[in-house]
Amino acid sequence: VTADKSVDDYLDFMEISQEDRHRIIKGYSDGMKSKLSLLCIFISKPKIILLDEPLTAVDVVSSIAIKRFLMALKDQHILILSTHIMALAEDLCDQVAVLENGVLTALDIDRKHEQFEDKVLEALQGGHHES
Repeated sequence: VTADKSVDDYLDFMEISQEDRHRIIKGYSDGMKSKLSLLCIFISKPKIILLDEPLTAVDVVSSIAIKRFLMALKDQHILILSTHIMALAEDLCDQVAVLENGVLTALDIDRKHEQFEDKVLEALQGGHHES
């Protein structure tokens, strides 16, 4: 996804059909609204994008499109997101942190480590010891 794309290119990338492009947004599903919100964020070109659970309440097709979109954004933007979906964190995040009782703790975990989920689970259960 680059800045020289047309609006239709962006809508194509997010797999928003021609029919849906001419519907009132109020009638969109939650997944469609999420995809449209992300497109609006990208078009405004912020350097830092803060997302809270970007895949919540979206169907599988929408979640794949959103994940692809976020991966395309990560080279040109700083993405900060909260998620409980470990596969999203593992595929997308360069750094992982745990927020517990108002304290943010960065974890020294390689996201491609075979025990990524186990290490995150250990941290969430109170054992912030990485090995």
